[in-house]
Amino acid sequence: MDPLVEQLRHVRILAGLVTALGVCTVVAGGFSLREALENVVTASLALLVITPPTMGGLLELHRLHRHHGIRLRTHPLARTR
Repeated sequence: MDPLVEQLRHVRILAGLVTALGVCTVVAGGFSLREALENVVTASLALLVITPPTMGGLLELHRLHRHHGIRLRTHPLARTR
């Protein structure tokens, strides 16, 4: 795997952990290990569900753009008056 991708993965995991701990501490008014673990599990499940389709879609767009020359839109989607 590309070293940059591996580094970004580590940063994403650490950011998730810091966020989960910060939310537990601020919202609950104190630190609870059980709540922190529940947040980590919820965040992990969300990443497992969201990341594969998102990455698959981005890789497919990249492949289509590279091989078939997808043109970018040059005009707006909606008319504004």
